[in-house]
Amino acid sequence: MAKIRSGDRGGAAWADIAGKLGVSRQTLYNWRKLDGAPTEPVIEAWIPWMEANKGDTANMELGEAKRLVELEKLRKLRRENEIQEGRMIAVDTAVACIRTATQKWDLALTQALDTEGPKRCEGKSIAELRMEFREIHDGLRDQSKRLFHDRMLTAD
Repeated sequence: MAKIRSGDRGGAAWADIAGKLGVSRQTLYNWRKLDGAPTEPVIEAWIPWMEANKGDTANMELGEAKRLVELEKLRKLRRENEIQEGRMIAVDTAVACIRTATQKWDLALTQALDTEGPKRCEGKSIAELRMEFREIHDGLRDQSKRLFHDRMLTAD
């Protein structure tokens, strides 16, 4: 078995060789562990070695593909567990919550600005209008805290 130094320099050279051979760096790394595999990133040494070891390299690529499929299955299971445990929210649930919050916020803005605003501003001076708008703004801020912040804290 070929010995691979953990502090191998020339990672870019190995990546270049992997690209030229049409395999991943991980596959090339695994091949380097096989007996008789070239120890240097020289394409002229790797091509004849690959041709001589076609069966072994094909099996390793298939094994790598199976490993990646299993890894993706594991990631999916982990996400599902996190959702069940309440550590993560599913995208469709988050989207539904945002839609509901947006609709409530739109209703609050419409009520404050389109319905109450004009009535409160009738016949007032600029200074009085500023005070009215400040009160409307403060009311909207309080309402947004109730709609969003407080509800998020009690959702746990």
